[in-house]
Amino acid sequence: PSSPTTAVTGLASGNTYTFRWTIFGAAPCSNLSDDVALSDLSPITNTISSTSTTVCAGTTVHLDGSTSTGGNGFYIDLWEQSTDNGSTWTTLTGQTGKSATAVVTTNVLFRRTVYSGGCNAVSNQLPIATQASLDKNSIASTTTEVCNSTAPGLIIGSTPTGGDGTYFYQWQQSPDGSAFTDIPNTNIKDYQPGALKATTYFRRVVSTTLCSGSLNNISNMLVIEVDPDVKAHFTATVQVSCAPFNITPQIITATNDVNANTYSWYANGQPIGSGLAFPGYALNTDGLTVTIMLRVSSKFGC
Repeated sequence: PSSPTTAVTGLASGNTYTFRWTIFGAAPCSNLSDDVALSDLSPITNTISSTSTTVCAGTTVHLDGSTSTGGNGFYIDLWEQSTDNGSTWTTLTGQTGKSATAVVTTNVLFRRTVYSGGCNAVSNQLPIATQASLDKNSIASTTTEVCNSTAPGLIIGSTPTGGDGTYFYQWQQSPDGSAFTDIPNTNIKDYQPGALKATTYFRRVVSTTLCSGSLNNISNMLVIEVDPDVKAHFTATVQVSCAPFNITPQIITATNDVNANTYSWYANGQPIGSGLAFPGYALNTDGLTVTIMLRVSSKFGC
């Protein structure tokens, strides 16, 4: 070709071609020439995939990029995501390698653009479906205080939201609200505790197939207090005497219980008085005996 703007066709990709342009001068002038090397690079291959196609919100997904070929053999990777079905794309900060990771919070598309030697190739778009994070997990009961060895009322759990709609429950208990342990066989929405002998904290853990582990949801704590028992205790310094035997408050003394509400005294099953101090009792005839009893009621109603 003799035109300085000649178009060249039919080049095979992956090859480098050297072209020379020569200007032939009239004698006695010499010829002038110049060379230019052109590399026709092979197209870049670029695909992405992931083992996670549906995840729970908050999941870190791993994005696998294929090993690129073509170009000049040196590659720069740019990862992007779109949350509006591909209308706009934003760069994944810090993700410049062959593969990438991203925390997913909503339905999203991913893609990778590979640059090499002035060429670039955009990968397929990879959709990740996202289930909403678990929410609406609370527990409540009409019973927050019971007597010792008494079962409280049913603990009602709310209906959760999020995930795939199929929920797994694990009820837990703790003596101090800090260290919780699983209660066996409690994959149930509501929970009926057994008789309690100590103040106990309860909570409910909700999970789904995908929203589990660190993505599960823990309810509020519900504490059920167990009121302490009261004790009826008294001493008698004299238990045998001659008639008339006057049993005075100096002979029988009761021990005060801080959780007590009332003190009731009985002689042979019959009430003889109330209050912490013994009301007194007399045996006026020889050969008589009496059984003294103290009944204490709790200020908690137990």
